[in-house]
Amino acid sequence: MNHTILLRKLKSLGFSTDALNLICSYLSNRTQCVKVNTCISSVASVSCGVPQGSVLGPLLYILFTNDLFCLSDNHNNRIISFADDTSVTVWAENYEDLFLKANVLMEKIHKWLCLNKLSLNINKTKFICYSWISSSGHNASQIVLHFPKCTQQDCTCPTLENVNTYKYLGVIIDHKMSWKPHVDYLLGKLRFCLLIMARLRKVCGLRVLRLIYFSFFQSYMQYCLVVYGNAFQTTLQPLLILQKKCVKLMTNAPFLASSFPIFQSLKLLPFKCLYLFRVLLYVQKHLIDLDVQRSISNRNVQYRQLSRYYTSRGQRCIKYRAIKIMNVLNSEYNILELNRKTLKTKSLEIMSHVTFI
Repeated sequence: MNHTILLRKLKSLGFSTDALNLICSYLSNRTQCVKVNTCISSVASVSCGVPQGSVLGPLLYILFTNDLFCLSDNHNNRIISFADDTSVTVWAENYEDLFLKANVLMEKIHKWLCLNKLSLNINKTKFICYSWISSSGHNASQIVLHFPKCTQQDCTCPTLENVNTYKYLGVIIDHKMSWKPHVDYLLGKLRFCLLIMARLRKVCGLRVLRLIYFSFFQSYMQYCLVVYGNAFQTTLQPLLILQKKCVKLMTNAPFLASSFPIFQSLKLLPFKCLYLFRVLLYVQKHLIDLDVQRSISNRNVQYRQLSRYYTSRGQRCIKYRAIKIMNVLNSEYNILELNRKTLKTKSLEIMSHVTFI
């Protein structure tokens, strides 16, 4: 980050002169060197960037890139960022309009990067065409990052690579939104946990094994479960089988023993119940974004979906399923007022009544 541009942006955001002088003093007159074994390089001054590992570093970066999101109109595209990991989503009715809008937006982003003296890592920047139908019609299309002085005649500007899968924030996203690559990746992680569990059960008690389960197994399984848990049953079935194997290993239960009593004795949530619990937690935080209408009758509370979902794919999205789950919950209490313990209990109660998972 260029210090002059950063201070100018902070001033436009309303920072006082004293605060700007303090930040300027914090960033200026810094030096760095490189040490390899006993060899030390000469000291060089740091004229850009922020100290790595500092508390102010991420905050200053967010403030520096705050105006990047003004390039999105939120109608045909959206820019989402988590720290320094930024994703751009563009949607359209056909591939021709899609790539036209994507190239226009990426050209704006590239100009913004040049004006702010930032560079884009072309090797790490990819694009995926999400589609539930055949995507053979976009093979000839590409996204080009034109340089400011490019005349687009005999253009040698770099192009972004088209991929079918990409790992973003620990989640593998595929172009069909089937979540099968992510589930396969998750199965590899959980099988390693199963190996750890098989070896430690001989020397550890049940209390320690539960801690290992929460640390190594459930932590992987519940990460982003609200999203990939909407995949088809055939995709998720290996995860259910692996979880049952894990709890049977913990208790030395026979291979053909019923797993549900084991879950109850260990006070663990089965996969389906864990999914319901995570969805209810999601609803608590994002109820206002679900586009629903709440109706209260003398008998129960019902939620009505304002948007229409006609396809089976659409009915597997979180916005549709969350409403169905809340209607099955049929609680006389406001879901926003329920604590985590109550939500877990409710998840176990409605597990047998939710048939669409």
